[in-house]
Amino acid sequence: MTETSSKPSGPVSFHYAWIVAGVTFLVLIVTAGVRATPGVLMVPLEAEFGWSRAAISAAVACVLAGTAFLTVGRRSFSGMPAGEAVATAPA
Repeated sequence: MTETSSKPSGPVSFHYAWIVAGVTFLVLIVTAGVRATPGVLMVPLEAEFGWSRAAISAAVACVLAGTAFLTVGRRSFSGMPAGEAVATAPA
């Protein structure tokens, strides 16, 4: 009598979609944390430095926007020749 196993004999295959789902989940958690941190730190920053909420919000907005613009700008001009990037700038 020959026994047959229902388990595969080779390595267990792991579908690539689970990796994409896991990375997406981690990115969403990190993004939510980055966006929520200024709200949590608003009162301590006001108390410590005497800054207004408007000043703190403006500084956070500038940092986040500057980081986003650098990332997007670097990616948008990466495949473009140098002369073409200069030619499309407003005069």
